[in-house]
Amino acid sequence: MICLTLSSFCFLIDLMAQPQELHFFQPLLPGFQTYLTIPIVFFSKHIQGKTNGNTWTLTSDATDQTWQVIQEERRLTRGWKEFAEAHDLRIGDIVIFKLEGSMVFHVTPFGPSCCDIQYTSMLVVT
Repeated sequence: MICLTLSSFCFLIDLMAQPQELHFFQPLLPGFQTYLTIPIVFFSKHIQGKTNGNTWTLTSDATDQTWQVIQEERRLTRGWKEFAEAHDLRIGDIVIFKLEGSMVFHVTPFGPSCCDIQYTSMLVVT
């Protein structure tokens, strides 16, 4: 660790720390069932021009299934509706996307109470 002193503040820097996890959150507004818009800053910093494909793989704690969702410009489109329905997402929920690998995102849904949604059992998708 290195301690940098600036004025009366001391900042500790852990040189062995892991790189910052990349993530974003998005509140679900009316119309979210059709597509989900990726925040502009996250898109321009971490997605635009840095990937070869336009398919995102989504995972969650609610199911062992992975979801293939198509990105069109700044929107998640084909496959998003099925993901949202399978997770019973609703207006007012918030979803957090955490980048886990090359276009693989772990999605954690939170309800309007700002608590993560507790599923009574693993979702079974037919």
